[in-house]
Amino acid sequence: MQVGLRIVAGSCAIVLVAVVFGLTANAFHKDGLPLIRKPLSQTRKVVKSADLVAKTSTDVRSPSAAKKAAVSITEVDQPETKSSDTKIGETIKPKTVALVPKAKKSLKTPVEPKKIQALFTTLKDAKACFDKKSAIFLDARAIEDFDTEHISGASWLGYESLDENYGKVLGKTPKSQLIVTYCSDQQCASAINLADALVARGHTRVVIMLEGLPGWKDAGYPVVSEEEAKN
Repeated sequence: MQVGLRIVAGSCAIVLVAVVFGLTANAFHKDGLPLIRKPLSQTRKVVKSADLVAKTSTDVRSPSAAKKAAVSITEVDQPETKSSDTKIGETIKPKTVALVPKAKKSLKTPVEPKKIQALFTTLKDAKACFDKKSAIFLDARAIEDFDTEHISGASWLGYESLDENYGKVLGKTPKSQLIVTYCSDQQCASAINLADALVARGHTRVVIMLEGLPGWKDAGYPVVSEEEAKN
C-alpha cells in the first residue's frame, strides 16, 4: 500500500515539476503562448474611417502631394520606438545592427524583419465602402459556404488555396486597391489569415470585417447565392 502511495506521489511530483518548467519556459520565450487568449477582436486595431478613403494620383492636388497623403492601413506588431522619421504609407525596411568586436569592425547582424498585419474595419465602414463600390470583398470561408450564400459582389479566395487562386482573383488588381476580407463570425481566423497573407504579397490596403457574413446579414445588407450571382 505504501509503495503504491509513493509511486503516485512521485508521479504527481514529476508532473508538477514538468508543468512548472513548461510554464516558466513559455513565459520567457519570445514566441510563448499567452495563458489567457484574447478574443480575436482585441488582437489588433480598427482602422479609422478616414483612412479607408483611397488617395490616388487623381487627387485634386498634385500627384506628389497625393502620394504623400496615401495611407497604408497596416500595422507592425512590434513598432519601432523612434517612428517620427517614418512617413505615412512608407514601406518599412528591415534595419541592421552593427556589432563592433575589437578585432573586426565590419561585422553586421541583420535584424529580423518586423511582421506587418492588416487591421480590422467596422461593419458600418465596410458597408460604406460597399455602397461606394470602392472595395473588393473577399470571402475566406469554405467554397461550399460561399456557393450557398455570400455578400453580393464578393469573390471567393480561400486562405488555404491562395497560391492556386490568387492570380485568377487578384492577378490584375493594383496593390493599393482597398480589399475587405470576411469569414463566418468574430472567432473565425480565416479572414485574418487571408488578409495578412495579402499584406505579405504587397497589398497595402487590406482590412478585415470581423462581424463576418452573419453580422452583415443581421444588419439587413444584401447577400446572394452563387447561382443567383451568375443569373
